[in-house]
Amino acid sequence: MSEELPTLPSLFNQPTELEADKLKLNEFLALAANRYYDALKTQSAAYNWLWALPTERLLTLLNENAMWSVAMLTANRGATEANNLVQDLNGDPSKPLRGETESGRPDIIFNPATELFEVVANP
Repeated sequence: MSEELPTLPSLFNQPTELEADKLKLNEFLALAANRYYDALKTQSAAYNWLWALPTERLLTLLNENAMWSVAMLTANRGATEANNLVQDLNGDPSKPLRGETESGRPDIIFNPATELFEVVANP
């Protein structure tokens, strides 16, 4: 089987190795960004649900295992920040959602002295 010779225009339009590498890296980023965007939608739904709970239910849930809750909220914040960064790097205008990284209830804080979440009067 004989190979077809490249046409003259295709010879001149060959990407450099660097350009090809950048294109491949951007392909991977776009694939990751799509997966991360799905995760971001889930994170945002969980965030909205959690912080919309009535105060007593929220405190009961968070304080059931307060140290686990602190770890979970910290990990989720880091994951959300990473997801937001991937979306910003990807720059896809069809994916405008960015996750919240701050507490949804500034009136509820973790008190390290008691190792419990509690309500504060004036956050």
